[in-house]
Amino acid sequence: MRSVRLIFPVLFFLAACDCDDEPTPELTNDYLPLSIGNYWEFNSTGWADGVLIEHREVEDFVELNSHQYYLVVSTYLAHMRAGFSKDTAYYRIDNDGFVFVYRKSTGIEENRYRLNGKNGDTWSYPFVDNYVADMALSERDKTIGNREVRDCKDYSFDVEQWADEEYTYTLAPGVGFVKEFSDAWGAGQVLKRAKINGQLIEF
Repeated sequence: MRSVRLIFPVLFFLAACDCDDEPTPELTNDYLPLSIGNYWEFNSTGWADGVLIEHREVEDFVELNSHQYYLVVSTYLAHMRAGFSKDTAYYRIDNDGFVFVYRKSTGIEENRYRLNGKNGDTWSYPFVDNYVADMALSERDKTIGNREVRDCKDYSFDVEQWADEEYTYTLAPGVGFVKEFSDAWGAGQVLKRAKINGQLIEF
């Protein structure tokens, strides 16, 4: 098992590339690199381990509701998402490192991530049907595939009045999305590979 800080391979790649190659774009943010063309592919975990389930890619940079967003499109690849072939979400990061996720279907901006947050931070934001979503941040090392990834950020989602909706989203430095897991149902998805600013990273 390799213990690595995933930002190091990215920096090594930049230093080693041929001068004739096109320059590699800089990361938009260490914990959530949203450059156009970056993508993440996930395997299922829990009920059906190891099935390639989702391809998520940054496809465009658009203006919407007086904000500029990265357009992130998820293509679902397995029967477990039957009836849903694609999902579109809009991501923006403000100057404080707050990440807002907007979907036209709900009309709500979720403050799902705070990239500069610290272990133990908590916050809330308005959610659907006048409910409130509660978030909590914890920092820890994670084993993703065959890699030990240090300094990950776990963002735990909960709506107090709901049952079985608890969910944890994990971001890793230099990579972004690495794991999404339903704490109530014991299933989710984990990163298999990602292409970040031209570099393919396998897990």
